[in-house]
Amino acid sequence: MKKNKVKFLILNTILWSSALVFISGMNAGAEIVPEIIVPERAMTSGENVLLGDIAILQGNLRFVKEAKNIVLGKAPFPGKERTFSRSQIITRLRQNDINMKKINLICPPEVEVLSDYIELTGDRIEQAVKDYIYKNMAWNRNWVRIDNFNYRPVKVPRGHLTLSVIQRSGNNFIGRMAFDVDICVGGQQNFTTAVSAVITVIAPVAKSATAIQRHDIVSKSDIVIQNEDITYQSSEIVFDANEIIGKRARTRILPDTTIKTSMVEEYPIIQKGDIVTIFVETDSFRISTSGKALEDGYKDSAILVSNLNSKNRLYGIVRNGNQVEVNYQ
Repeated sequence: MKKNKVKFLILNTILWSSALVFISGMNAGAEIVPEIIVPERAMTSGENVLLGDIAILQGNLRFVKEAKNIVLGKAPFPGKERTFSRSQIITRLRQNDINMKKINLICPPEVEVLSDYIELTGDRIEQAVKDYIYKNMAWNRNWVRIDNFNYRPVKVPRGHLTLSVIQRSGNNFIGRMAFDVDICVGGQQNFTTAVSAVITVIAPVAKSATAIQRHDIVSKSDIVIQNEDITYQSSEIVFDANEIIGKRARTRILPDTTIKTSMVEEYPIIQKGDIVTIFVETDSFRISTSGKALEDGYKDSAILVSNLNSKNRLYGIVRNGNQVEVNYQ
């Protein structure tokens, strides 16, 4: 329907232009009386309906220049229509000091004005949202699929468009998320449409290659890395096997289970009261002595020990099940 109206308006404009040329030829050599020719239907693309946008103006340059910028009223919303009566147009002319006795006004009783528009394609809106997600998410782009968009089509005036995306909910960029897309036309008019999309993440995660019994120490052979859809899974999923290798299973883990950080725990490789070797090592020498653990010790963590010879207490770093390294000072 709208396309047919646009075709009609174009044809209508051509006919009026032809009429103007004919009239101009008849009046060649005579003084031109200012004339305003308004069709029954017209189209505008601005924020306001200007007389020069919908009418053919004939006369001297001063008249045309002044008349074309007369504002008849606000333009209708994109794709909508607004009707102006002949009397409304005359009132606007008089308000702008146009002497109606000195001009010819050819105007129907009513004029329908259609606001020219374009309907943003889904591709453009969806691409703007995708670009925003890719720019702000922490995921590897190769892991991500963005689809299942939901939004209403947007009709906007013709002009230079700028799309800005505003995040409405969530910050982990996974699952369904909501956004507002602000549309700026020619730096002036703004329209907003709500958009939601599903962010699917298929990532390589740590899974159990075999059954791991409670309190077993997780080894490299216990873990495999496989791609899995984690879109609606817990945030505790483990991506790097090194994060859990060497830790102790808190509960029994069945084969082919996606490992979560809550399934494993650190465990003390040195128990309080254990006899350990305390050593100092530099590039040129190594000195060691016997000591006693005064607390449980975890690998690569600090532990308080006592030198059995000097009885001095000092902190060192647990290197393995019976060795503690102290700094050389």
